[in-house]
Amino acid sequence: MGVRKFSAEDEEFREWVAKRPRGYVLNTDRGLSDRDSTRLHRANCFTLEPGFAGGTRQTVDYIKVCSPDPKELNEWAFGNLGYGLRSVRCQHCEPTALGLTD
Repeated sequence: MGVRKFSAEDEEFREWVAKRPRGYVLNTDRGLSDRDSTRLHRANCFTLEPGFAGGTRQTVDYIKVCSPDPKELNEWAFGNLGYGLRSVRCQHCEPTALGLTD
């Protein structure tokens, strides 16, 4: 199905999540440089809800990279961030670690 990146499209991001509640969302900074703020979430994680920590506009300071398959996001992360996603999984929704690397 592929990876979809949302960098200034809040409505489209919310639609993607609504249609794929079992998907995965990588939340990272626009510069792709802040590992401490990078997190892998399940698409239905409460921390991705509008109004939570990121405010009502979720794709302004951060981008969302989405896929139904966490392994695809792990590959995207290696190619674009330089590391895998095993150690940056959300502590609230606890996405799978299977197939993820550090």
